[in-house]
Amino acid sequence: MSTDLLMPVMKRGKHTYRQTWILLFLAGLSVLLILFFVNVVNISEENSDMRFGDKIGRNQMSFDLGLEVKDFENVSVLRDFTVKLNEEFDLVMITEQIDESLILLQNLLCWEIDDVVTFKLNARNEKFIKRLTPSVRLRLQKVNYADQVLYNFFKERLAEKIQNFGRAKLGAKVKELRIRKDFWYNFCVHGETLLINTKGIEKLAYVNPKVTKLKVRKNDTCIKMTEYELTFTEMLRLKQKHLVSYYTGNNS
Repeated sequence: MSTDLLMPVMKRGKHTYRQTWILLFLAGLSVLLILFFVNVVNISEENSDMRFGDKIGRNQMSFDLGLEVKDFENVSVLRDFTVKLNEEFDLVMITEQIDESLILLQNLLCWEIDDVVTFKLNARNEKFIKRLTPSVRLRLQKVNYADQVLYNFFKERLAEKIQNFGRAKLGAKVKELRIRKDFWYNFCVHGETLLINTKGIEKLAYVNPKVTKLKVRKNDTCIKMTEYELTFTEMLRLKQKHLVSYYTGNNS
């Protein structure tokens, strides 16, 4: 089974929005996990289509998935774009319903419940969180119109999948998942601290020091479940490279 994760985290001062998504290729299935959350934006009309490094800007999810900047407000193109994505991805997961999404993923891949247990990682500590005002939220929805359309569309598709799966059945599976999540958390984690207080963290340029860092039991499974995304991704790449070399006889 090959696994490829892509997780760009967008944040650049007051002129950008923080949006994250993960694209997973699992056992031939394409799964898109949309983490739809945005940070405060102060952006004028004249530079609304400006992209830092020609890559980072508004409607980041839609842009990364192939939508042209000129089509950000084109209703017809957006409709065709979402339909095309719906045909390409077997499952789209939404963070507000992450446990329900994980159960659908488990069912899709015929996995065990422990295979979709996750911890809350790389989350900004509560003391550093700034709540968005209703006016800012409305502004963000307007600025990120294409992403809002994308989000709304796939939230409806997820609701349909939940209905087809069976709400009562799903509810029972979600309860089971949360019990297993609590089990693994209690087994693996013996405390929390701020990442900013972690020794040597200044050497890691890709982490936010304001997030919570879990204190983890020295156990191989626990360490893997709480590793930094980029570090874990690199571990997977190295493992896949060794497996490819082993099965192809190419040891170069």
